[in-house]
Amino acid sequence: MPIKKLCSHPSCLRIRLEGSLYCEKHQQDQIELNRKKQEYLNRRREPQSNPDHVKYWQTSKWKRLSSRLLREHPYCQLCGRSDLRLNVHHNYPKHYNYFNDEDFYDESHLMVVCVKCHERLTHSR
Repeated sequence: MPIKKLCSHPSCLRIRLEGSLYCEKHQQDQIELNRKKQEYLNRRREPQSNPDHVKYWQTSKWKRLSSRLLREHPYCQLCGRSDLRLNVHHNYPKHYNYFNDEDFYDESHLMVVCVKCHERLTHSR
């Protein structure tokens, strides 16, 4: 005789389905919740920019350049904070397409900023 167990959903006193953690009612809720979580994660994994542009961020040249700039400037160049994670930011006008070899690696348009300043800069554009 199988042992009956309660649903794992908080405060539910129903018997759960065999091979499941939840009763019939909460099993469907859990499936829907998992589907929504997966959609959210898939959305976050999508590149925010053009796939042709993503290749620039993955080059060894960019990784060396950004690492060197982060070593040279261990603080945010806008607010001076060093306790937050730092990013290398391209400081170009809003709709300027800097995805070419000459502009992307141009150090005169690069600056080290903390995540808060970087978010403010990118969302204000």
